[in-house]
Amino acid sequence: RYQLHYKRGTGASKIMALDGAGNGATGVWSSTWNKGWTHFTPFRINGDPYYFAYKSSTGAVAFDRVNAGGYGVTELSSDTWSKGWTNFMPFTLGGQPYYVAYKTTNGAPNIDRINTSGNGASTLWSGSWGKGWTHLVPFIQNGVQYFVAYQGSTGAVEIDMITGSGN
Repeated sequence: RYQLHYKRGTGASKIMALDGAGNGATGVWSSTWNKGWTHFTPFRINGDPYYFAYKSSTGAVAFDRVNAGGYGVTELSSDTWSKGWTNFMPFTLGGQPYYVAYKTTNGAPNIDRINTSGNGASTLWSGSWGKGWTHLVPFIQNGVQYFVAYQGSTGAVEIDMITGSGN
């Protein structure tokens, strides 16, 4: 298991390998990236670790693969999305990675499927959930994909099921 560490203010980044017993970690790679990435959303393709990084202030996004042994990353693609996404919740359906993107300021969600090559995503569904959801947490119960939505300002909680092909 590996952890990616990133300091938004300096761009300092590193990958740590966690020991099998969970008692420590060893640094295996470090670098300096651009400043200001606000979100890192992990996903897996064929068991290999990937992630996309997003900057909410500019909409910049990069899809990266973690190299074997945690020795750095390889950028697969970059793009610009709309600004202001506040939450990204990864989940898997049928072995394929997806994520929910949500803007707490206007209540806009997207459900996107990550391409099989890990270098981008396609929006399957967009809608409106209302403003203010601050946390989205996925879970599986009896083989069905659900998530908990929570509003920090009101304490409201909702449990939703993801149906079909992530739509």
